[in-house]
Amino acid sequence: MKLLRLTSNQTQAFFDNTLNQDLILNPGTQIALQSLALQVDVNQLVIDASNNGMQYQFNNSTGEVHQVYFTHGTYTLLNYNDLFVDMTIALNSELSAFAPSEIGYEWHVELDPSSKKLKIMAKKADNQIFYDFANDTNLGGNNVSKTTPTSKVLQRSGGTLDTNDSFVYSNLPIAKGAGTFRIRPLVFGECAMVLTTKPVLSTDKVLPFETCAFGIILTTNGTGINTYKYIIDGEVITPLPDINDEIIKFLTKDSMCIDIVKGEVIGSVYSSDSPFPLVLFSVAYDNTTDLYPSIIFRGENERLDMCTATPSPFYNVTSVKTNRIESELLFNNDSTPGLTKPPRPHNQVTNKYILFNDIRMANICGFKNNRIPVEGYKSGIDETWEADTIFSVGALNQSYTVQLLNLNIPSSYDTLSHQRNNTLATINTLVQDNTRLTYECNFPIWLDLNNSNPITQRNWKARVLFEDNSTIPTIGFSQMTILIKDKNE
Repeated sequence: MKLLRLTSNQTQAFFDNTLNQDLILNPGTQIALQSLALQVDVNQLVIDASNNGMQYQFNNSTGEVHQVYFTHGTYTLLNYNDLFVDMTIALNSELSAFAPSEIGYEWHVELDPSSKKLKIMAKKADNQIFYDFANDTNLGGNNVSKTTPTSKVLQRSGGTLDTNDSFVYSNLPIAKGAGTFRIRPLVFGECAMVLTTKPVLSTDKVLPFETCAFGIILTTNGTGINTYKYIIDGEVITPLPDINDEIIKFLTKDSMCIDIVKGEVIGSVYSSDSPFPLVLFSVAYDNTTDLYPSIIFRGENERLDMCTATPSPFYNVTSVKTNRIESELLFNNDSTPGLTKPPRPHNQVTNKYILFNDIRMANICGFKNNRIPVEGYKSGIDETWEADTIFSVGALNQSYTVQLLNLNIPSSYDTLSHQRNNTLATINTLVQDNTRLTYECNFPIWLDLNNSNPITQRNWKARVLFEDNSTIPTIGFSQMTILIKDKNE
């Protein structure tokens, strides 16, 4: 048996060694990999002013291109997930629930655990209709019912007045990009629409305003005048007089809305006595906090319809049964002249693309080009941009391929390349300190060279590849040990 040690100081895990004398491989020789050690060059991605931008198009009717910017920082194997979170937030922060083609959309960036390829996804929510709370397992109710079994109107059916013990809730947060939550009172009685940062539990008997992150309250001052208040971080706030004067009268078919618009949570009322939505509050939003919608019935006679929300499409929403076309109409299909209506979502096909401002960042993320697709658009409702190759920040691979380049191994085949090649071994590795790759085989797998005549071999060339046959960046000293034995050993 012979032991052959190959060494290298080259990058990309390439070995090229020449012996001082010929090594004779007798007929019937077998060969195996014994060990491997190399230092992976951890590829750092530095986000700065030269590469921190990305563009995308969503709305082909206006041709608007969204420009987003990522947080400056250095990303490696140890913190690459922070980059995906930052990309997700940046992409979502440009979406708007005021744009009909964007309502209900959310972006999400992640690394596929099996392929190790980056996925940039844009999905649209199937709208959730609160009147269906008896059939939808993602909805719940307490002291609330429909006015009739077939009605789409909700009413208080029990509990105590003014105590917040009559409510319906969803355990799905609204979409973090262009999420929206809307209700329309038909018959006045005190009520509120609220968003909480934690889901309401089926065991909760009361939903206090102090637990709500945002909300709009429709109330009365005791003299028959109906007004709006709002909630921010659990505090009930009365609008300033100049704002409150505009909306002091509640009118039938007013729409109460809480929308996520370009990184803000905006609470508005659309009323027939104003040509514009009346904004109660506008608060900065991080596009990552979960916001769960609920409706509270506080009075005796209130009736609500058009109670809709757009749940995040990246949660389990399989039980949300309402189809998109029906729920679009439920947002507001009223044709009353002069009625100011919230924007209605639509499912028209829109042309979408993404564009990295810097080709190096696109390449590190695994995309061969900075515009995807290179020409034309993606035109589905839900779209995924999957990278061409693995994400290359850090040594993320745990599987590698070792190949001999100038010695024929006729018993080796590779289905990835669809042909025979000179693969000596495929290995799962122990990576120490995230960058040092070491491998030791206790039970070598012997491959036949099937040589009927002696082979004279002085120069030995080999390489180590990622599992997708792409090159590995290396630094410093690398070594590989190969075992060689004759047929009868």
